[in-house]
Amino acid sequence: MGVAQYIGIFAGFAIGGLLGGMGLWRQAFLVASLPGLLMAILVWRIREPRRNQADEEAMLEEEGRLPSIEKEQPALPAHMAIVKESILKQCWQLLHIKTLLVLTVVQIFAFFVLSVNVTYLPLYLQQGDTFHLSQQFTGIYSGSVIVIAGIIGNLSGGYISDRLGRRFAGARVLICGLSFLISAPTFIAAVLARDFTLFTIFLFITVILFSIYGGPGTAATQDVVPSWLRSSAIAVTVLIAHLLGDAFAPAIIGVMATNFDPTHGQHFLHNMAGGELGQAILITCAPALVIAGIVGIVGARWLQRDVEAATAIEKAGQSQIS
Repeated sequence: MGVAQYIGIFAGFAIGGLLGGMGLWRQAFLVASLPGLLMAILVWRIREPRRNQADEEAMLEEEGRLPSIEKEQPALPAHMAIVKESILKQCWQLLHIKTLLVLTVVQIFAFFVLSVNVTYLPLYLQQGDTFHLSQQFTGIYSGSVIVIAGIIGNLSGGYISDRLGRRFAGARVLICGLSFLISAPTFIAAVLARDFTLFTIFLFITVILFSIYGGPGTAATQDVVPSWLRSSAIAVTVLIAHLLGDAFAPAIIGVMATNFDPTHGQHFLHNMAGGELGQAILITCAPALVIAGIVGIVGARWLQRDVEAATAIEKAGQSQIS
């Protein structure tokens, strides 16, 4: 799943850049919608599994009494039925899990940085006082760097956290924090670089480091909640992260860059706003990466305790089923 999103970003950058350079930016929105419509058609008739069906089947199979799905439906645990009735109760329970709060805060700052760079990186590269790239080349270049480095980072994050997890119980959260913290200086170096080769090197390293958190972060989110709250955990953390992280990020950078412009917006009109954009991006994104890193490193201490608590709740629920 993590790899797929980077392929999608590449397609968006590349196709959007090519069509935008041809003056067909409106058509780019139409083209971007087609894959989604195709997938909607393909999944239309997929049978929705019953809630927690896979977990219940796995447990019953271990006990040698796997039922027929069509004929026998194991009763839901009492606490599962209660939580299922109230979304607010689910959110309240999730917000009391410290590791989940840590991961949410980390994602808030991560989404802020991601939104800013997805929105403004192509524009930054096209400015006359930076690298003055064409719109077509910018789309292909940005997409290529993000997809290659993103895949490397995503796969590396899962591998490293699994290996480190054998020695340290909080490895999955710790890896997220370390990757963000280390990416801050490489990100600063990339934005300050005036040589395109150096910019590419530091950007590539930054994207790798930034992408590491995808696998470990998602796995840790699932580890600290019982099975019947896994979907809700993802939904709540992603919703909060988007609302507080990237919902207003592009607007903030736009306002800041315009205010930094001594000509009050004329630099943007003449494609000479690279300095202002770079300044706004540095002032906001570099501290965001540092904060995300520190929160992840400090918050790693709670992962083992929260996993044990989720496991205990899970066992209690399974005993009620049996």
